[in-house]
Amino acid sequence: HTSSYEIGVRIVGSEMCIRNSTETALSSGMAEEGDLVVVTSGVPVGVSGMANMIKAQMLGNVLCTGRGMCPGVVTGEVFLVSPANLPTPEQCENAIIVARDADETILPLLKKARALVTEENNAEDSAVAVGLTLGIPVVAMAGGATTLLKHGIKVTVDGTRGIIQPA
Repeated sequence: HTSSYEIGVRIVGSEMCIRNSTETALSSGMAEEGDLVVVTSGVPVGVSGMANMIKAQMLGNVLCTGRGMCPGVVTGEVFLVSPANLPTPEQCENAIIVARDADETILPLLKKARALVTEENNAEDSAVAVGLTLGIPVVAMAGGATTLLKHGIKVTVDGTRGIIQPA
């Protein structure tokens, strides 16, 4: 059985209610793409303390999230870096470097790169310090980044908010 609720337009079911609420939040400027919002509702409607549905939802088209370590927003092509795929610094010019972790082997690449995304927590790592020094955005703890972000795709990295979106 689906329930309905009137908010200017007829909404049927909880998923439609959530979609309408999040779209309204985006279009009204109350939320931005990449924001994590919590939607609650309850029956009967309008009775305080009757939330029987709570859902956390990421807004917009977000490919990957992590911890923003160095501020800034840039767009570029993903270059997957690993010990088996270690490019020259020239190959990384204006690239978004995506790696499992940031060790000393990728430090020379960062001088040419636009941003760094890592899966591991590199808060104390020298790559974050280099990112800050060079003024490039860094997102760490981006779980699954090396799988979710394909080599060559164009993405926008927000090092302040810790989100990666399609460009």
